[in-house]
Amino acid sequence: MKQSLYFLFLFIISAACTTDGLAQCNISITNLPDTILACKNSSVQLNPNVITTSGIPYYVDTTWSPATGLSNPNIINPVVAVGTTSANYVLTVQAVTPTNLLFNGDFEAGNTGFTSSYIYGTGGTYGLLSLEGQFAIATNPNNTHVNFANFGDHTSGSGNMLVVNGAGTANVSIWCQTINVNPNTWYDFSAWGATCVASNPAILQFSINGVLTGTPLALPLTNGLWTQFHTTWFSGANTTINICITDQATATSGNDFAIDDIAFKEICTIQDSVYIKTINLTPTFNYVKHLGCEQDTVKFTAQSLPGNTPTTYNWSFGDFSFATTKNPTHIYQNQGTYTVKLVTTLNGCSDSTTQIINISHPIDAVIGISKDSVCLGEQIIATSVSTPSGFVISTWNWGDGTITTGTISGHSYATPGSYIIKLSIVDTLGCTDSTIRNIFVDNPPYVDFSISDSSICVGESIFFADTLAPYTQSFAWDFGDGVIESNIHHPKHTWDKPGAPNPIKITLTGSYLVCPDLVIEKWISVNEYPNINLGRDTMICPGITGSIYLTDINGTLSNYTWSTGEIGPGITITEPGHYWVKATSGECSTTDSIWIKRDCYLNIPNSFSPNNDGLNDYFIPREILSSGLKSFKMSIFNRWGELIFTTNKIDGRGWDGKYNNVMQAVGVYVYTIDVVYNNAVKKTFTGNVTLLK
Repeated sequence: MKQSLYFLFLFIISAACTTDGLAQCNISITNLPDTILACKNSSVQLNPNVITTSGIPYYVDTTWSPATGLSNPNIINPVVAVGTTSANYVLTVQAVTPTNLLFNGDFEAGNTGFTSSYIYGTGGTYGLLSLEGQFAIATNPNNTHVNFANFGDHTSGSGNMLVVNGAGTANVSIWCQTINVNPNTWYDFSAWGATCVASNPAILQFSINGVLTGTPLALPLTNGLWTQFHTTWFSGANTTINICITDQATATSGNDFAIDDIAFKEICTIQDSVYIKTINLTPTFNYVKHLGCEQDTVKFTAQSLPGNTPTTYNWSFGDFSFATTKNPTHIYQNQGTYTVKLVTTLNGCSDSTTQIINISHPIDAVIGISKDSVCLGEQIIATSVSTPSGFVISTWNWGDGTITTGTISGHSYATPGSYIIKLSIVDTLGCTDSTIRNIFVDNPPYVDFSISDSSICVGESIFFADTLAPYTQSFAWDFGDGVIESNIHHPKHTWDKPGAPNPIKITLTGSYLVCPDLVIEKWISVNEYPNINLGRDTMICPGITGSIYLTDINGTLSNYTWSTGEIGPGITITEPGHYWVKATSGECSTTDSIWIKRDCYLNIPNSFSPNNDGLNDYFIPREILSSGLKSFKMSIFNRWGELIFTTNKIDGRGWDGKYNNVMQAVGVYVYTIDVVYNNAVKKTFTGNVTLLK
């Protein structure tokens, strides 16, 4: 059996009080109704009382059964968590009877009615219990041993107690008594112990018929602190037993203690039960809708299966209307979504259910249209995007006498202007609705223009003349050169660059309220003046150098007319002179010219006078620097053929009449001059020069 101060057992039986054997059960259970009504998913506090009819009993066990739904089945007043089903709970209380089956358990009769393996005190230096393994009956342990503590007994504080000087042998029976018991009966065996010397306290344990039972109790170190120890025991087939208190301690120092109020009492059992009757309301409802154009009727039917049948019904229809009948009918004045709540009650319990009902069946004519403004001749496509979307008859009035039907319909107007489209719809209930939409039909566009010339040169102008419909909102010119002019009639325009590409596209764009822009385009050519180049002036040596071919090095695609009267891309010349060419492209022309100079002459003097007067002091060919020479070498020889001077410097001074820095004698000298012209022609000149003073 579970050892505790309180024990709880639950059995599903009727309330009863039983006794075991000869014991009298002097307790009863009160304040526990046979039936308690409880709402589902609630809680019930059980508050039974256990009272005595005589004596002062104490509980050994209190138990509720079954434990399901209880906050704690082992306490006298648990809370029941009520579910959706009823349940019967049985309270079983076990109590110790007030009758002590032991004789002289409080030792007030002295040293009688019990046996011990110890001997009564024989006295000595410290008192009556100077020796170990002895006991005495006394009102104060200090009276039996000078080192024992001073304290009174457990019963009254002034009565007798059993005082023991413990020995060093374990499992020695300190106190024993033989009594009669009832078979198959539970008993409670208890006693109180206290320490006499705060050193190595005793370890006490019960023994029945030589078998240790219960949990050993190690007495506290504090002197005189009475501590209870007890156990429960089932008699089985026994009718007579020998019960003992043993000391399990083995210390010889300390192990001194007192025992008082030993009791062996029968345990009796009583039971009572309570039936938790659950009120399980499970409301629900069905409804049927009867829809109309102006108002809607809904019939509600309440149901409670599988729960209890309620006694009251309270309806809230979600439109601030209410009813208390079981199956009401309600009329909704407005379409929409409503939250309907039903609350049912029975015996103070209530439960509710909620449903959202939708009685929306709106009829709303709505026109979906591709465009509300079109150009004359353009078709308008209109679609009924009304509510409801299906099984609706749609009729279209286009505002010009045309009537069509269908969810999608198209129409083209024959005359510009403003129109009103009307859509009428009828749903399956016969409810109707209509809506309108404004439509604008724009006039068709028209633009055109003429030009004063279709081909010009850069820098010249063209005049434009436009023709526009009177309802043209705006117009813009694009002259193809990045220049755009808006809303200018009959403009004049000049191009400062040729067309790239050529011809240039000229556009006139007219804009309208609805109709798309109308673009008219025409083409003109803006020609560039030919850019010709005959190159830099050059030279020729007739009879020596080859001919020169003059042509436009820019390669302009033009017609060429030359100063020689020739026509073509180039001419061949053999003589120096001034030449020009005229290049013509379309109506545009330009000219270029070139000088062809002689570059093969060389003027060689026949005498010089190196007298430092600044005149003819050196011998060198005249105009040597401008005669088109590429290289030059001059050698001077005397009459004996001896080379006395040589130079290859085109920009040098020439011969100063000296040889080895010595002025030569007046006379005739021979020169040889080798030249290479710029056109790679080579030539040698040989002759005489006279040195004068």
